[in-house]
Amino acid sequence: MGRVSVEGVAKAYGPKQVLQDLSLAVEDGECFTLLGPSGCGKTVLLRLVAGFETLDAGAIHIGGRLVSGRGTNLPPEARNLGVVFQDYAVWPHLTVRANTAYPLKFRTDAAPQRAAAVQGVLDQVGLGALGERYPSQLSGGQQQRVALARALVAHPEVLLLDEPLSNLDANLREEMRFEIKDLQRHHGATILYVTHDQEVALALSDRIGILDLAGRLRQVGTPREVFDQPADLEVFRFLGVTSFVDLTFDGEQALIAGTPIDLQPEGPRPGTGALVGGFRPMEAELVQAGGVPGLVKRVALLGAAVDFRVEVGGRELRIQQETSEVMAGFGLPEEGQPCGVRFHRLRTFPAAALTREA
Repeated sequence: MGRVSVEGVAKAYGPKQVLQDLSLAVEDGECFTLLGPSGCGKTVLLRLVAGFETLDAGAIHIGGRLVSGRGTNLPPEARNLGVVFQDYAVWPHLTVRANTAYPLKFRTDAAPQRAAAVQGVLDQVGLGALGERYPSQLSGGQQQRVALARALVAHPEVLLLDEPLSNLDANLREEMRFEIKDLQRHHGATILYVTHDQEVALALSDRIGILDLAGRLRQVGTPREVFDQPADLEVFRFLGVTSFVDLTFDGEQALIAGTPIDLQPEGPRPGTGALVGGFRPMEAELVQAGGVPGLVKRVALLGAAVDFRVEVGGRELRIQQETSEVMAGFGLPEEGQPCGVRFHRLRTFPAAALTREA
């Protein structure tokens, strides 16, 4: 079984403590993504799971077997893993078929069995007719498929993916993230994926673990949970574009810039210090009449959507609405035009935390 258990893991490089007392579990057969900014330690953790680095403290189990820690450190080839790197790491002097077959060279399977396994996985990644080509004859997306085929051919318990889509263009990234999910369903492998790309993480994952720059795990949950119910301000700000307004309260009535709003903000209430309300661009709209008074600072027509920058109470907010909705309403406003802003959802956070994170 491909369950990965990380227990109290620590890793430092000289005086730099990258990970400290980190624990998480990746369940058998799930796609678990470690998401965080560059430098937060997510690739370090993946390399520790792979056996490319040695733990300072803690333990790692794969499939119920201790592979690192407590006096044990199995080499990568003994961990039944497949690894796909950011730069593909396909050998330029080997054909697609030979690259894919490499993990099988140390196995005792008969040659016809190895050939069938290689052809089968190449067919699954859409390279069945390209087995005799060399990497220089392939596109970036095709090279990435070679790396995936090589990782899958030996039927690993766990597939480790280190930013494998970051070198691809936007269209290929979108295509490949769905192909990875399909391949996982077909093979049943557990996936531990590391990335800083929120869109990929939200689209691909069964669960997401969010790391901060101190290497701390801020939240673990399904894509819907971490996006819709962020554990704190840092998670909220990391997952997509956010804007903030200053909130005051008259009893239970919330006000923005002295104007009452017609919804109850979610989160801390008065008595915890100054509060701000956070929202994402699609959680507010411009209105011609009513709402909180604002001033249009910028209008950007993006095709299917219109992106507004609006000043409210001394803060500049970003609001995005569907173009058809805007045109069916009062039309595109001019920059410098007064407007109203209606909020559909606000999450409250301590204003002091916003200052610290700025």
